Amino acid sequence: MSQRKLIVVSNRLPVSINKSGEKWKILPSSGGLVSALAGLKPDLAFDWVGWAGAEVPKKDQDGLRQLLSKKHKYFPVFLSQSQIERFYDGFSNRVLWPLFHYMPDRMNFNLRYWDNYKEVNRRFAKEVLARCDDNSIVWIHDYHLFLLPEILRKERPGLRIGFFLHIPFPSSEIYRALPVREEVLRGVLGADLIGFQTHEYLRHFNSACLRVLGLESEPESIEAPERIIHTGAYPIGINPSEFLETLESPPVKKRKAQLNAAYKGKKIIIGIDRLDYIKGLKHKFDAFELFLERFPDLREKVVLIQVVVPSRGNVEEYQQLKEELDRDVGRINGRFGGAQHTPIHYIARSVPFEELCALYELSDAALITSVRDGMNLVSFEYVASHRGEGGVLILSEFAGAAHTFSEAIQVNPWNRSEVADAIYQAVTMDRREQKRRAKKNFEYVEAFSSAGWSRRFLKDLTIADTEQLAPAEDLRTHYIDLQREFSGSYKRILLLDYDGTLCPLVSRPEQANPDKELTDLLTRLAANDRNEVYVISGRGQSQLDDWIGDIPGLGIGAEHGLFYRSAGKSQWIPMKKISTGWKRTVLPILENYVRRTPGSAVEIKKGSLAWHYRNAEEVFGEWQAHELLFHLEESLSRMPVEVIRGNKVLEVRSRGINKGTLVNGLIEKSRKDSMIICFGDDKTDEDMFKALPSRAWTCKVGLDRTHARFMVDTSQAVREVLWELSTF
Repeated sequence: MSQRKLIVVSNRLPVSINKSGEKWKILPSSGGLVSALAGLKPDLAFDWVGWAGAEVPKKDQDGLRQLLSKKHKYFPVFLSQSQIERFYDGFSNRVLWPLFHYMPDRMNFNLRYWDNYKEVNRRFAKEVLARCDDNSIVWIHDYHLFLLPEILRKERPGLRIGFFLHIPFPSSEIYRALPVREEVLRGVLGADLIGFQTHEYLRHFNSACLRVLGLESEPESIEAPERIIHTGAYPIGINPSEFLETLESPPVKKRKAQLNAAYKGKKIIIGIDRLDYIKGLKHKFDAFELFLERFPDLREKVVLIQVVVPSRGNVEEYQQLKEELDRDVGRINGRFGGAQHTPIHYIARSVPFEELCALYELSDAALITSVRDGMNLVSFEYVASHRGEGGVLILSEFAGAAHTFSEAIQVNPWNRSEVADAIYQAVTMDRREQKRRAKKNFEYVEAFSSAGWSRRFLKDLTIADTEQLAPAEDLRTHYIDLQREFSGSYKRILLLDYDGTLCPLVSRPEQANPDKELTDLLTRLAANDRNEVYVISGRGQSQLDDWIGDIPGLGIGAEHGLFYRSAGKSQWIPMKKISTGWKRTVLPILENYVRRTPGSAVEIKKGSLAWHYRNAEEVFGEWQAHELLFHLEESLSRMPVEVIRGNKVLEVRSRGINKGTLVNGLIEKSRKDSMIICFGDDKTDEDMFKALPSRAWTCKVGLDRTHARFMVDTSQAVREVLWELSTF
């Protein structure tokens, strides 16, 4: 990292600007991204590109640019008022924001918004390109700049580009409502590494790439033409020491004492939310009202202090939301309040940081009822402020933080009865139980700080394999070199896939039994003391035993490397201990698709289940395979399995074992100077090609994009090459 220039790009620079007379004032601003990147500054300098935050007259732009760049290393993108309205208020916040938060009915698509969104992304690209060289790293943030990675990639292919989405990525069913869904996906796929707050958002993105663009994915990568784009979940955090230090300051201690006196004898619930319909504020007030109805003995003992930070005040929807909240608070306080008690203390403004810390530490519980939230750092701040000593966190299951805080009381904000009961549970919880929960939550906040988040992402971006896959060369044109190296090697390792490689693919998998030519070929190769020969197949042990188990000297791998049988041995050894309880969930799904897809079939193996559709009608079979893949990804997200797509087959297997895992183990046991030859034909064999050292002779059967160095047309060509090599 120290030798590569880093450029951070976000919609806004971390400052606010305003003009006083003839001079511009620059004030630092706060926020999750600002805090998260602050941890990088001591060790890593970087430029920051973003919108200046206000319309700046052309005559002032050069002076302000010079002031920002020299003093702060900030490089502004200047936008006109119409661009701000259409790019930011329009496409970003009236189209993407509601859709990505599962509110498509609030989406207001307008072609002028879209045209300005594209134009502003190009403006950002111009500023970034002026700052970087081919060796630079560019880290782009959030939904305002979805198109920027592709624009930069086209202009400067050598850039290392990262993109992080701070809001949720919706399910593909929701995402597909976006009229420009393909363009947005292609834009962000210009990055080398795309990060999300949770694995759930990552799965949704992978599903959208499959259903919208037809691009297949692994758990942490997308396979685009000529490129592999890496993906990952990187939950953001906060800097807990900032809160811990502030809590010890005299102003906070003084303010806390004042608040203690004002709320003496009360249980305090704190709510800190930006004014936004995704924050579930109306849901919160409705649930609190129900709590007061249900538990009359607690009405004058519990207070909800709700801070609502103003946001997007020029947008009509937000103005209406503010009016509705004002009415709700007035109604509830009118029903349950009196001269000596007000149930909701409503603060409709920003509060200073010291005041915020005092409120956090003073409160007995925090109530977060977001109907959809990328992460929600308020939950982190509340946990940090209690230092693991207490404080109950009531957290919406639709906030990204719900995946983080297992000891929170998780609620469905749409279920006001459940939220009301959670409030009661929080304010009556035993002190020992409070501390037990708080301690575990605090341990997470300390372990996964904002500085760690940024460093993890940048580390992965720096080391990500961004190799663009060049077309494999025809093996025949290099056959003389292959023959020379093979004949001159003391030890040779041959790693051979079965279906589609040693045998042509057939309509019914059970019909692919080896003919005499193949058994003679394998027998001849395995009989040579200089050769170590392994057939590594996706098939089960019993079938491979029946077909090639009697060939002396032949090693066999079954179920894509999950089981292995050494040459001359009859016992199968599992590469890892696996659980197959997930089969009870998966088998009915596959059987349902068999009923729905004539010509398809299920194959049951010890460690995996496979759905074959080679005999199905081609177009319908592919369509059903896409649907099944999507179904399985959604259904199995929390299980220790992965779904792999082969040639006309989908297979569900235990995560962490593949052909690459097995061949790594085999090579480690062999001589370091052994020559390696590997033949395979489908996606599962790519794991072998990637795992092998660059000196290996890796060869793909067929013309598909591959990590192999060479290719041949057919399985018959593989046999011909092996027969010729068997003479040495």
